[in-house]
Amino acid sequence: YGALCRWQDNLTMLVSLGAIPTLMPGSRLSLLPSAVMQGSQLSEFSASQLPSIQLPSAPHIPTPVPIIVAPTAVGSCEDMRLDASMSYNHGGRPLNFSWTLVSPAPFSQNIT
Repeated sequence: YGALCRWQDNLTMLVSLGAIPTLMPGSRLSLLPSAVMQGSQLSEFSASQLPSIQLPSAPHIPTPVPIIVAPTAVGSCEDMRLDASMSYNHGGRPLNFSWTLVSPAPFSQNIT
């Protein structure tokens, strides 16, 4: 799902969590000794020598962008169809929809 983990140089590891991460902001990440490089060679660190890393908390989590297409008027015997298929979020994760009628008054007797 687009996850990426690679060394940019001898000191910097780039971690991209991808679309459906199991790690979240604020999680702890532990490195395997077999994954730590020293130059172009695997290191000789033991697991106890490698620190775990606290991932930074996300200062701003973008909210999903709702785009709802609906008729401006509906006849008394017609169904109202709402289409939110153009909605999106910034993380590439799928969206789920749940519709609720919040305030039907003053015509609540006409709603079934």
